[in-house]
Amino acid sequence: MDSMYAMDRTIKFGYNKYLWMKFFVVKIFEYIMLWSMIGIHLYSSAYGDDFSWVFLIVGTEIGFCIIISVLLFGGLFKTRVHRKIHGLLNLIGCVLFIISGVRIIYVYKVQSNNFQDNFVNYWPSLDFLHSINSKKYEAAINNFKIILPSAIDDNNVKNQIRQIFVFGFARGVLSIILGILLLLDSFLAFKEIY
Repeated sequence: MDSMYAMDRTIKFGYNKYLWMKFFVVKIFEYIMLWSMIGIHLYSSAYGDDFSWVFLIVGTEIGFCIIISVLLFGGLFKTRVHRKIHGLLNLIGCVLFIISGVRIIYVYKVQSNNFQDNFVNYWPSLDFLHSINSKKYEAAINNFKIILPSAIDDNNVKNQIRQIFVFGFARGVLSIILGILLLLDSFLAFKEIY
């Protein structure tokens, strides 16, 4: 009989309204942060990085958008997955989001420094991209020109590019914060706080 009660306790919220509210608030907060990161990515994805890192970062965001949606809707209907699976998914998300956030901040920091150092001679002086690969160099220049079609003078271009870098840093910081929040969420799941 005890095992039946334990199984029921790990799968359903039962009628405890406070446990359900804790779970729901944490998942809504994770969901909002995740969609804000995806929105920032759609607005400022103008960095030339190794292709595999872009797959890791965007794959982490989209994959956990699906996972958090399933957990959120499961909680909304007061049915949830087993605590161990929930905690394991959150730990995997924690690691992936922290790695992604550190990589995003690193890429934007390096490119911001190189871009500011080489901006005097305008577009052809992007040596940090030219040293990577000539195709990536041309693609990045075209990407900046497509993103910045209203760039008439150098100040306007500098302000818009600075805004892209600020959004990139914000995305990296949000990714690290979401990783820490997922670590806290896995702790809550393993300790049976909700």
